[in-house]
Amino acid sequence: MRLPAIISNNMVLQKNEPIKIWGWDEPGNKIMVTLLHTSSVTESDTNGKWMVILPPMNNIGSCEMKVSGSSTVIVNNIIFGDVWLASGQSNMSVPVKDAINGQAEIENASYPDIRLFHVSSNAETGPIKDVVGHWEMCSPENVSDFSAVAYFFGRSIHRNIGVPVGLIMSAWGGTIAEAWTSREALIVEPQFCKVVEEYEETAKLPQEEIKQTHLKKVKDWKSKNLINDPGDIGFNQGWGKVDFEDTAWGIIDVPGKWQSKGLAFNGVVWFRKEIDIPENWQGKDCTIYLGPCDKSEITWFNNTCIGSLSIDEDEAAWSIPRVYRIPGSLIRPGKNIVAVRIYSHIYAGGFMGSLNDMKISLNGDENENISIGGEWKYFVEHNFGRVPVAELPPELPLGAGNPNTPYILFDNMIEPLIPYILKGVIWYQGESNAAKAAQYSALFRILINDWRQHWGSNLHFYFVQLANYAANSDFEQNSPWAEIRDAQRENLKLPNTGMAVTIDIGDSGDIHPRNKQDVGARLALIARNKIYDERIEYSGPVYESSVIQDNGDIKLDFSHAQGLHTPDNQFLQAFSVAGEDDVFQKCIAHIEGMSVVLKCSHIIRPNAVRYGWSENPSCNLFNSDNLPASPFRIHLSH
Repeated sequence: MRLPAIISNNMVLQKNEPIKIWGWDEPGNKIMVTLLHTSSVTESDTNGKWMVILPPMNNIGSCEMKVSGSSTVIVNNIIFGDVWLASGQSNMSVPVKDAINGQAEIENASYPDIRLFHVSSNAETGPIKDVVGHWEMCSPENVSDFSAVAYFFGRSIHRNIGVPVGLIMSAWGGTIAEAWTSREALIVEPQFCKVVEEYEETAKLPQEEIKQTHLKKVKDWKSKNLINDPGDIGFNQGWGKVDFEDTAWGIIDVPGKWQSKGLAFNGVVWFRKEIDIPENWQGKDCTIYLGPCDKSEITWFNNTCIGSLSIDEDEAAWSIPRVYRIPGSLIRPGKNIVAVRIYSHIYAGGFMGSLNDMKISLNGDENENISIGGEWKYFVEHNFGRVPVAELPPELPLGAGNPNTPYILFDNMIEPLIPYILKGVIWYQGESNAAKAAQYSALFRILINDWRQHWGSNLHFYFVQLANYAANSDFEQNSPWAEIRDAQRENLKLPNTGMAVTIDIGDSGDIHPRNKQDVGARLALIARNKIYDERIEYSGPVYESSVIQDNGDIKLDFSHAQGLHTPDNQFLQAFSVAGEDDVFQKCIAHIEGMSVVLKCSHIIRPNAVRYGWSENPSCNLFNSDNLPASPFRIHLSH
């Protein structure tokens, strides 16, 4: 007799809703579930699955649940509160440790009534009964790698409402919405049915042949686009030696990608750190923890190589934490030197973990640690400049191992959670669908309705509109990200939805902006208003209607428009108008009360308006609560 991973110690059960408990046992066995003096009995079916439904509860404090079948399981430390599923791609999975002031946030994350459940990534094919994961009480020890957006959302709800919060993180970087949507929902729509059919036809082909063809494409792409490691010249010059004179080297704070530390290039960088070893460690084996090193790395201790991992050996090397044994024969009291050589031929480079990841520990005594984060010396061995990528790397073939296979993440990371009762969903995704932005409005609507149908509930579904990113421009004739943003806005027409606008808190140089605190807080504003009835503003200005005035000006009206303004009374920016030729041009815009008026006398028969139509527009329209207006596009009627 066993329970799914989501029904386990420390879990949060949705308060004031019927409680669904399920599991597996030998077929035909009698199952009894007892929770707070309420019991329910059922029998496992011919496949061994069973389910009971208990009445709504709202217990204060923790309790236990007893499940008896062929064996007995006790689930401890259960609390009742509001349960939220956090899903999407990388901006939802960015961990707390990588948010602004991540270390301070971690140190202050002691909230025993916020519980965290992290669904492990799974892109295998075939029927999946359960996820891998477990509930934890939110603490500095376990919040570091949890979704920053989800944590800051849950923290805001908990602080302001006082309700316990359960957060289920099921997200995967770089994934498309089709992967998170069920097969049944995709095949109903012709444009998505075709994708499913193509995948299922490909799945019938010899998989080893597909794999080898892909590996050849990857090899060809690398030779065409990337720069190989020119070779180590530093070791022979003594850069790993204890007595090497490194006063001419620069100083850098680690961890963190070196591009955000002033080294705006790809290449090879050496790092050195002086470590003071206590006398009682002499001659004893130790372990060094460096966290992930992006991409390839070699590590020396007192000029002796103790470990390395190359991107050529393992494609995932950039994300694998480095953990190496330091033989006791190398450990001496006083001054010791750790030297690390990191090669990165594309994207980010450097130490990519958290401060807590970086330490030297005395083997056999987990309390004896030396932190090695903070200031290191560095020297640039090879500077490739910023490596431009002429073409994207070849995509993995659809199927096992590729998280962008249609419906695979729904099958593996969403469906096994059903029917665990939720209060709602928070969602941050869309960047990976930019190549097919025109489809996104329909696809996103399908996904929302699909999840609601599977849960049998009109779930609250709150989502993040894509943040500003890439080179700044007020408008572009064609912008995939702008189109995705508008598709997200259009789905506010669905009931029980809300959108957090983040067009003002992105990062032109980082697709994963570090300000996740405001993202989580803005999502929480929606819940606090719509669910918890707080009389607070929860949205920035949202376009409502338009009229062409007698003098040719265009008047735009907005909801959530109390106190429209621009920071420091700047001129309104990022508005553009198109005439009959469909070519958009900048126009003068100004605020009149709760409206915006556009002057565009130079445009003959204006027929369309856009606001913030680019990857990174200069949007500066806010309401009195300093929440930004959503980008939008409209067609005018004459």
